[in-house]
Amino acid sequence: MPNLSIQVFKNPSDHLKWHKQIEYASLRPDISEERRHDWIDALDFLRKELGKGFLKSCGHGHPIKGKVFNKAPWQVEDLINFSNMLRDLRDANCNFKKLVEKLLPVDTCRKEGIPFTEIAHSFRKAGFDVSFPDENEVDKCPDIEIVNPSSKEKVFIEVSYLQERDERKRIKENYDRIVQELMHTPPNFQISGRQLEYVTEDEMPELLNKIKEVKQEVDRLKSFQVLKDNKIEVAIAYPGRELELHEWCEKNGKRDSTFVGLPIEFNETNRLLKNRKIEHEADQLPKERPGLIYIPVNPWHLMITDLDEAAALLGNKMSNYPNLIGIMLYSKIGYEVNEDNFYNNESYLRGQKRLNELTCRDLFFVFNDNFSLDLSVETMKMTCNSFFEF
Repeated sequence: MPNLSIQVFKNPSDHLKWHKQIEYASLRPDISEERRHDWIDALDFLRKELGKGFLKSCGHGHPIKGKVFNKAPWQVEDLINFSNMLRDLRDANCNFKKLVEKLLPVDTCRKEGIPFTEIAHSFRKAGFDVSFPDENEVDKCPDIEIVNPSSKEKVFIEVSYLQERDERKRIKENYDRIVQELMHTPPNFQISGRQLEYVTEDEMPELLNKIKEVKQEVDRLKSFQVLKDNKIEVAIAYPGRELELHEWCEKNGKRDSTFVGLPIEFNETNRLLKNRKIEHEADQLPKERPGLIYIPVNPWHLMITDLDEAAALLGNKMSNYPNLIGIMLYSKIGYEVNEDNFYNNESYLRGQKRLNELTCRDLFFVFNDNFSLDLSVETMKMTCNSFFEF
């Protein structure tokens, strides 16, 4: 594949041209003709809807730009699926223009554009009509409105975003800088190890230089080397020296082929309660209409949280809002599941929805026992069915 990439993207700026991305997709030899057609169709659709200059103007780190640039088979599938969601919403008379406005800026796309797209599409698949109401300065304006076409019942949805904690963001950025030198800067080797302490801004240049020098030594001697100081402990193996790396991992209690960062607190339930996030979003919902709150969370949150305890805490908070059907916490994780898996008890729904061969949606929906508005059995059933489509 590198030869094809060099052939198509002769200059770095070529990656920012839609026609070059389409040319690459048209020449990719390891995919079926059907998938090639879908890939090209997805790129052409995004070019028309987001604009010819989008890849140049959208900025560094834009989520949709990442979907276009990442070309592993499962990521191509993700791009195609996302494009199909947008196409369906465009054709649904849902105020698509407002959604596009949310998709164009980097920050708004991550916090609103992509979540709005995925959530609205799941309700479309469950049989609802959906729309994105225009904001005004007078009335409360939920993010998404859904309507049961047979009963005309309306449900309103608020989508929230939980900012990364400053401490967690700082630790992650620290880790990312070390990993960039260890794993993503040539020469590249198999490594295992962990970060021992936070690296200050003053200390970082010296540490990165140490890593660079050890990697050069490994490359020059075709050897196995260990770098250990008070900040990191990492073993680096030249190709063919992996057995030594494996033995080092066993001896030192390390995992093969991973570099582990500093521990981070990922339980977000208390933070949701303390910062009045739920009250703020619930107050945006019309009191006389049923409502839902969706909150994307860090993937680790649902893995480590005591869900029974979280359901009790969130349920208690929702009891003050009889118009609120429930709260959905969700994430997208790189975790392979062969089939969808859902568990339902009296107070919450827990599930994993397969998105492609390497990623799934992790779901945790907490029902509000105090919900008291009139809502037909059909609409409630359709609402629950949307969770399985999400």
